[in-house]
Amino acid sequence: MDVMEVNIISPDNEIFSGKAHMVVIPGEEGYFAAMLDHAPTVTYLKPGKIEVFADDKIEQGPIFFVGGGFVKVTSKKCLIMVDYIKKINEINIKENQEKIEHLKNKAETETSDLEKRNIINKINILESEIGITKDN
Repeated sequence: MDVMEVNIISPDNEIFSGKAHMVVIPGEEGYFAAMLDHAPTVTYLKPGKIEVFADDKIEQGPIFFVGGGFVKVTSKKCLIMVDYIKKINEINIKENQEKIEHLKNKAETETSDLEKRNIINKINILESEIGITKDN
């Protein structure tokens, strides 16, 4: 079976380390599949879903939501570095909706442009999580 090494890391810890037949990744230009003998690639990740497929029968392994980051793919390895990640099955839509309302209220009173941008980014990530969850 043709498998590649896959590592998903965040600033805090290693999220996933193992072998996979294929990894579907939300690249800057859209989703792409990384497999053994993939052309060397380095790209930004946009918020979206990472799917790890364990074998060539397309048996699905873990599914994650990422808020952004980078991916480096070589012919035998896929290294995914993320700033925010959560397992899809751990996303709570109601909780996210409550957080979004709180953040929107906070954004209305915030005077710092930088802090407003940070709040808007958090809202966008939470909304993306909800969208990904509804798609599954």
